[in-house]
Amino acid sequence: MIVKEAYELVRRQIALSCAGVGRSPASVRLMAVTKGKSPKAISDLIACGHSDFGENYAQELLAKAKLLPSTVRWSFIGRLQGNKIAKIVASADEIHSLASLRHAALISEHAKRLEKTPYPVFIAVNAANEASKDGVASKEAVQFARELAACHPELSVQGIMAIPPRELARAGGSEAKRLYQDLRKLADQIGSSLLSLGMSSDYELAIACGSDIVRIGEALLGKRVLSSRPG
Repeated sequence: MIVKEAYELVRRQIALSCAGVGRSPASVRLMAVTKGKSPKAISDLIACGHSDFGENYAQELLAKAKLLPSTVRWSFIGRLQGNKIAKIVASADEIHSLASLRHAALISEHAKRLEKTPYPVFIAVNAANEASKDGVASKEAVQFARELAACHPELSVQGIMAIPPRELARAGGSEAKRLYQDLRKLADQIGSSLLSLGMSSDYELAIACGSDIVRIGEALLGKRVLSSRPG
């Protein structure tokens, strides 16, 4: 499937999912995840009128931000490393993966230096307390948000970002629905109350449960093709 057809299909599915729960499609932000994708593939999406992109790796973000139009909105959605935060803040319009006060201090410092305050951040929530994933535990997220507000006024907490267990997301069903609804309730208590939840395998369920942002990669641009994994 060519990029234009895939993009139009995802847009139609978002609209249908919204219609099913009485939402406006305009209430859902579509972020195209471009991990491992070439600038050419991203340019094809830009030609469709899309300008909202997410990157998992700092080096890919930096390289693509230099090559592609300045009108592109970049979000960093991968695991943060302290030694790369300065470059991430310089290139990204927001960060979706904040989970430590140490990293918050670094983001604040560099955002202030670059005159990019208040800098938008999302708290990464480890939705099911998986050992393999970073993130703040759900029960600790509200307190973490309070600490950010008290200690780092240079940051603008937008809400939460979550990646549910893969098998649960793919299976859907009542257990996934309960978890997604709980994440919606949690987001309502944090910052600007935005929920970044849902990927290619589960975005329709995420929208039905109230997600504000869906992060779609494979459904738009196919499986990852680059073998390298820059940091």
